[in-house]
Amino acid sequence: MNKYDSKSKQQQVYINDRIRCKSSRIVDDGSGKPLGVMLTFKAVELAKEKGLDLMQVGFHDGIAICKMCNYGKFMYEQKQKAKEAKKKARASIQDMKEMSFSIRIDDNDKKTKVDHVKKFLADNCKVKLSIFFSKREMGHFDLGKDMLRSIVTELEGLAEFDSLPRVEGRQLFCIVKPKR
Repeated sequence: MNKYDSKSKQQQVYINDRIRCKSSRIVDDGSGKPLGVMLTFKAVELAKEKGLDLMQVGFHDGIAICKMCNYGKFMYEQKQKAKEAKKKARASIQDMKEMSFSIRIDDNDKKTKVDHVKKFLADNCKVKLSIFFSKREMGHFDLGKDMLRSIVTELEGLAEFDSLPRVEGRQLFCIVKPKR
């Protein structure tokens, strides 16, 4: 497999002598103007004279549609565009932080954790507030709900619910996000 063959499940790119059609419609990438239809081997020679590669970009009515370009530079630009798109997609997803509490937590410890939650919200992060219940605490969900309500009231003005409180297994949780 040489450098011009495609990797698995990628679209095959035909350049220069690998273009299988007899005639090609050529677009000069440098100026963007169409050069017309010509025999493929003549177009390859013309591209090599200019120091470029002939790359097939499409196929229509038995004629390959090709453009003259520097293939290495083209692939580099495609990788950079993909990298930038991935970076933007990652940036659009907000960070999620989690702060866990117990119903037996001391007031000062609770205040410290709430202060950390406020910092996370100031950094524009979503925060999952979770209250874990041990074996015998499972019968006291009302204490957990009261604690979660008091935490949310302390965050009033800074946060709003992203998801309402719900119970999953041994934990009661909700997700809050920064207010816009």
